[in-house]
Amino acid sequence: MTVRKRTGRLTVRLHEESTIMSVEEATGKVKKALNGTVLNRICLNIKDVKEADTSYLQMLVSLKKTASRRTIPLEIKGRSEAFSRICRLYGLNEEFGMGGSDNDG
Repeated sequence: MTVRKRTGRLTVRLHEESTIMSVEEATGKVKKALNGTVLNRICLNIKDVKEADTSYLQMLVSLKKTASRRTIPLEIKGRSEAFSRICRLYGLNEEFGMGGSDNDG
């Protein structure tokens, strides 16, 4: 995961493998970027994701919740079938709201 801050904007780009193997480091990067920072937008880019798992989805849902609590718009850019699949598995759409479920797993 790559995290960049520029004048009120936080950009988070997920890597191809967004799995439990790197979620602890990624969570630390996001927390550090959010700590004491005034933001007017968060941009999450998922286009490179080839593999995603529950741990990453949990971290991203937490990021969305934090953004919502701070009234910071969170924009999701790009498309990823792997990301869509993990969201559907938990009945979420790609914006982490309620969506349809995927019975194919």
